[in-house]
Amino acid sequence: MINDAIAMIAECPQCGAPVKLNSNICEFCGSEYLIQTLKGLNGFDKKGIDKYIANYRKLSAKNSANPEINSAIGICYLKLGLYDFAYKYFEKAMEDMIENSDLYFYSAVCKLKGKRPFLVPLTLIRKSEEFLDAAKNLNSSDGKYAYAHALIKYDYYYKKRLNTDPNFQELLNEAEHCGISQDDKQLVENLLKLSF
Repeated sequence: MINDAIAMIAECPQCGAPVKLNSNICEFCGSEYLIQTLKGLNGFDKKGIDKYIANYRKLSAKNSANPEINSAIGICYLKLGLYDFAYKYFEKAMEDMIENSDLYFYSAVCKLKGKRPFLVPLTLIRKSEEFLDAAKNLNSSDGKYAYAHALIKYDYYYKKRLNTDPNFQELLNEAEHCGISQDDKQLVENLLKLSF
């Protein structure tokens, strides 16, 4: 389906060059045509991200049910800190991309709305935890989900002296067991505005 979404894109969202078939990278500016992860937006400022959003929204107007385009829009909004808008697009994308664990991870982040878990109501913490559990169930080998869950457990439950199972230390061990990379730790810490 990713190729279907790329086929909808006629020109590079950043430089306007024609899309090269069977590729997701512009040969002129090096940008991705279709953003699939937050890492795809590294190095882009608000103006660059706005170009992606404008391009994807035009495509979404033609086919609002395309999950890859909805996911890309959600990732762009998440990068800009527009959590409610991002969540709306992740929710649409999850309808057809149920197996994409990153969508659940991004949705968990959106539920916190850019605040430290300590400051978020318990209902939103639990919803965020549900999304992280879903992400871990879909892809148990990706340690960033357990690491994000550990940070939430630490900042919300541990700091408020509330018992929880599993506790943050068990989740940290799970993340380490999965071999979480330093880049993924940094990504999670940046998204949650929190670190150990």
